[in-house]
Amino acid sequence: MLKSRMETISVCIIAKNEEKFLPDCLFSIKDVADEIILVDTGSTDRTIEIAKYYGCKVFNIAWQNDFSEARNYALEKAECNWILSIDADERLINPNVLISTLKNVDYNTGGILIKVTSEAKRIDGNTDVYATNLLRLFRSHPKIRFYGIIHEQIIEPIQALNLKLVNSDIEFIHLGYSNSLEQMGKKQLRNLELLNLAIQNNDKDIYSYY
Repeated sequence: MLKSRMETISVCIIAKNEEKFLPDCLFSIKDVADEIILVDTGSTDRTIEIAKYYGCKVFNIAWQNDFSEARNYALEKAECNWILSIDADERLINPNVLISTLKNVDYNTGGILIKVTSEAKRIDGNTDVYATNLLRLFRSHPKIRFYGIIHEQIIEPIQALNLKLVNSDIEFIHLGYSNSLEQMGKKQLRNLELLNLAIQNNDKDIYSYY
């Protein structure tokens, strides 16, 4: 463990059939996690077996076409005072930086932005690389919950508590776009279906249109 600190971290993951990516994800966060919550939404591969091997607290729920519902279920099970939200196809690159960031956080910080670098293979064999700052580390609080059935967000609940968001040098690498073209096509079709559902539920949802 790298930790010698007051702050504790619940790492929260939702997963389905992630045996390919999950071991490296769990290895990357093992030195920062006080507990790992994994919510499985219907795996038929070795995802649950792998999660239990790494000491995860595993919960099973039926998939309801709603990413926020699954993520919020994980938040309900978390017992630490900070949440690190990571996907199975992501890896924490610099755990020492995460620990030092939390050691120096002030009391009115509610969320910490993490640099997520994605790699996407093109048909011509080359790789595109791009980075985004995403809110993946935030305080555990009953009023801080995700919203949106896809591309779910958590910024507004943090701001509603008058807590601030800060940048950091914490980094993830995201490998999910390195799947096969067939796998990527299935993921894109799923996302399109969920985006259309979000718009049906709220035809003024500009974010889903975008």
